[in-house]
Amino acid sequence: MIEIICIRGSGDKEAPSINDPLITTIPIAVQRGKHFIDENWYKVHKKSILVPYKDDCYIANIVEVVEGNLGIDAKHQIVEHNIKITAGGIWSTISVETYVPGEEI
Repeated sequence: MIEIICIRGSGDKEAPSINDPLITTIPIAVQRGKHFIDENWYKVHKKSILVPYKDDCYIANIVEVVEGNLGIDAKHQIVEHNIKITAGGIWSTISVETYVPGEEI
């Protein structure tokens, strides 16, 4: 059996160990450790952004938003994209997620 010890942030605090008799190889142990940190250490911030349509965008692509007035400057992962055609033009509604460090585990 392999014991997984997750260390996050600056490496000075250890998360609870993961003990599972089904973890028998290093790659599986690494995958479980990453999953634990992703699920417990990062908070997901979801936003929808309405912008003029310029080009196709794809789910899982990373977009960088630079808009000082909205306070959403960051790199975001696209999770949904819809196109809306109105008399005023063609618009893209892009739903994005950003992962930020969370509270203590």
